[in-house]
This record gives sequence, structure tokens and C-alpha cells, in this order.
Amino acid sequence: MKETITIIHTSDIHGYITPINYANNQKEHVGLAKIASKIKSSQDKNTILIDSGDTIQGSPMMYMHQKHLSDQIQPMAKVMNALKYDYYIPGNHDFNYGKDYLKSFTNQINAKTLCANITSDQDTLYFQKAFDIFESKKGIKLAIIGLTTEYIPNWEQEGHIENLKFHSVIKTLKETLSEIKNFKVHAIIVAYHGGFEKDLDTFEPVIKDTKENVGSAIIEACPEIDVLLTGHQHRKINRKINGIIVSQPGSKGESFSTIDLHFKKHKKWTLSESNITLHQSSDFQADEGILELIAPEENYTQNKLNEVIAYSQDDSFIIHDQIKARIDKHPLVTLINDIQLKVSGAQISAMSLANDSTGFGKEITIRNILSTYPFPNTLAVVKITGKELKEVLEENAQYFTIKDNEITVSDAYSNPKVQHYNYDMFDGIEYTIKVSNPLGQRIVSLTRFGQTINPKDTFSLVINNYRAAGGGDFLTLKKLEVIKEIPTNVSSLMIEYIQAQKIIKPINMSNIKVIQ
Repeated sequence: MKETITIIHTSDIHGYITPINYANNQKEHVGLAKIASKIKSSQDKNTILIDSGDTIQGSPMMYMHQKHLSDQIQPMAKVMNALKYDYYIPGNHDFNYGKDYLKSFTNQINAKTLCANITSDQDTLYFQKAFDIFESKKGIKLAIIGLTTEYIPNWEQEGHIENLKFHSVIKTLKETLSEIKNFKVHAIIVAYHGGFEKDLDTFEPVIKDTKENVGSAIIEACPEIDVLLTGHQHRKINRKINGIIVSQPGSKGESFSTIDLHFKKHKKWTLSESNITLHQSSDFQADEGILELIAPEENYTQNKLNEVIAYSQDDSFIIHDQIKARIDKHPLVTLINDIQLKVSGAQISAMSLANDSTGFGKEITIRNILSTYPFPNTLAVVKITGKELKEVLEENAQYFTIKDNEITVSDAYSNPKVQHYNYDMFDGIEYTIKVSNPLGQRIVSLTRFGQTINPKDTFSLVINNYRAAGGGDFLTLKKLEVIKEIPTNVSSLMIEYIQAQKIIKPINMSNIKVIQ
């Protein structure tokens, strides 16, 4: 006797449903609508549809919904219910709009929410279940375990995770595996919102072991599992590692995975074979039923995004080259730092551009600002000494390297995940980075208003809440005293400031020099 059970895996959709790039409104091979038809055609009674997180934050549609339409059902909930998702695992970005917004989503979806390692401060599960047992008509049992990266407290605003505990993924998984032994399952699926800390071939470390990503540790510590569904890093992975099927299906609905588990029965059921396929959204047409389902939210979003709120005197705020924008410090950086300085009253400001920040032309719309600053960050003002400031600048200077006698981006910031957003640029000080110097010795000058900054000097520094919590492994920043917090999103601050100015002019600040 034989039976096949198919797992369909999506992850890191980030609120993208329609197949467009909201920055320019051009068609793009992204969004749940693009892959919906294939998902529907692949489903039967022996199919399990799982999303492993970062689901409700990231797209302008979801930004507009939580800001203006939060009393209505969330569009991602509509679509996931229409596609009959079975399970959802929370991702770190799903906390970005607060616990209430996330809870409303989990209440609206029909899928079961699984997360074993997040509890309330009373150590009871915060979400619906730690794991679930799926049983086919022929009696095959599968355990599905949900886990979320334990690193969330290092990024998220405190109010968004108040009274929550984030436990060790590995420890929790081992405990859960012991518990499910009582159910005598025929296969174990782990759905983890997190990625990999080691090379998948050599198992050599490729990133710092901060516990943000422990996918490799899961494989090493828990060889009894059969399938590991991952996310967070936005990679495309479909392969076997040490006999375990491993999936990571990119981001924004650009692809999804199907995993076929083939069982045979000789006295008892056993998993005889398994295989995985990664499907690309470019191979499918958008599902018209899904598009129609969220048409009201999409129309509202488009109307809001197209509102012209101000003008620029020229095109200098457009980003044409992401690397050059960092080597030469784009005027947009100075503008955002200037806004942060004015809002906070701090002496120094630091900000980073997103991997694909667009900037804006002569007409400035809300669309332009959200595609320029897509992060849901707020601001914090911290107290920093000259010594600590230099340490942070040295950490940032690791972003650069020299290849073929040219300054470019270090491999650590492009592999296994592009991390341009982890390079900060400062205003309120002047400094020079000499890339050819050894790491830790690259800041060769550091002044404020032309005066050398001494180690014991103290300043107020405004940074986003992600950095203030040590996001990007800026451990020096994490240790600093927070003087005050500004709870408004930076994108909203930008909209208010630019709208009030009416006409934006570039401020030419050559305070950062990056030399060989």
C-alpha cells in the first residue's frame, strides 16, 4: 500500500498579494496572487499548506491597512483563508505593527497558528499551539512543529512584545520532539521562521552565531526530523541535507515549494522517499479571484500612494546606484538625518538606506517615501561617548572592501543575504574611512565642527529602534543608555516633514570620506 502527502510551503510574503512593484507600479513576478493558481491546483485532501512567517508587514497595502483600515479584515487573512492555509508560523516582522494587530490576524485566519518557543510571562503558550498532528485518511500521522527566531527582542519595540518570552529554538525543539514521541508519528515537519548560520555544504560558519538563525544547528541537533521549512533570509533553498528535506522559498511570493512525502505500508507505514520542487511565480498568471478579493484595499492603497505631497527642486534625490549612494553618501541620507535631528533634538544622527531604496524625483508622493524608507522603524536617542562612537564607526567601516583596486561592498554584507541596510551613515560629525587599513583601524579622522572628538566626549545620538536594540549586531549601540524614544514611524515623520516643506532642496554635506 502506498500514499503520498504533499506539503506546500510559502514564507516571507511580507504582505505582497498583487504582482506589482509599488515603487513604480510596474508588473513584477511577486505576490500571492501569482502563485495562487498553482497552489489551488496542487491541493487535495493529502495536502498541507504552511506559511512560515513575515506575512503581514512589508507591502504598502499592509502599511495602509494597519494605518487607516485596521477595523476591517486584513487582506492577507482574506487571501490565506481563500487558499485554505492549514498552518501559520509567526515571523519577526509580524510583530512590527504591535501585538494587537498580529493577534487580530491570527484570529481572522482559519489556519492554526503554531509557535512552540514564544510564551507569555506566565510561561503559557502565547499562540494557539506548539505543534499539531495531521492524520491522513489512511492513518499516516505527521507532526508539524512551529518555531520563531528567538532574536526578536534584539529588534522589536518593547511595547510590541511586552510580557512575552522568546525561548531557545533548539532547547524548545528538543523538548517538543520528546513530547510528540507519544503520538507515534510517521514523519516530523519543523516549520521555523529563521535561516541558516552555516554553509549548507561544508557546515562552516558564515555568519555570527547570535541565535538569530539556527537552521544548521537544528539539522545537527535533531537528525530525527524529516522536513525543515525555513525563512527569514529570503533565500531559495530546495534540497536534502543529511537526509532532511530543507526548504526556503525566497520572499514576496516570488516562489514556493512543494515537498512530496511518499509512504509505503508493510505491516506499518514508513516514509520511503521524499522530494522537493521550487516553483517560480514567473511561470504562472495572477489569479483573478484573489485580485478581486482584495481589490478594495488595493484601490485604496493606490489612491493614497499617488497623492503628491511636495516637490523637489531637482532630481538629486533619486538613487541610481545603491553602492555609490553609500560610498559617496547620497543627498537623501543627509535629508533623512536632518529630519531625525530636527525631530529628536539630538547632536548626531545615523541612518541606513534599504537594500533597494528608490529616492524620489521632482514630484514627491507617499509612494516615493514608502519605497525609499520601507522599514517600520521608530527612533531612539541614546547617550554615546567619543570612544563608543568610534567603535560604532569601525563596525560600520567593515561594510567596505577593495577588489580590483576599487572600493566595493564586503562579501559579509552580500552573502548569504544582501545587507546594505546594515551600513549606517552619520551626520553631525565628520569622519574618514580608509578601507585599506585593517578592521578596527579604519577611522583615520573623527571630528565635530572641525574639532577632534576625544574618547571621553559625550553626545546625544538619534538612531532607529532596530539599531538601538543591537540590530545588525551593533553590540556597542545595544549597551547605550536611552535618553528618550520617539514612537512615530520614520516614514510618517518623513511624510509630515516633507509635506510641510512643500519644496525640498538638497543639503550638500561631504562629511563622510571613504578612501582606499
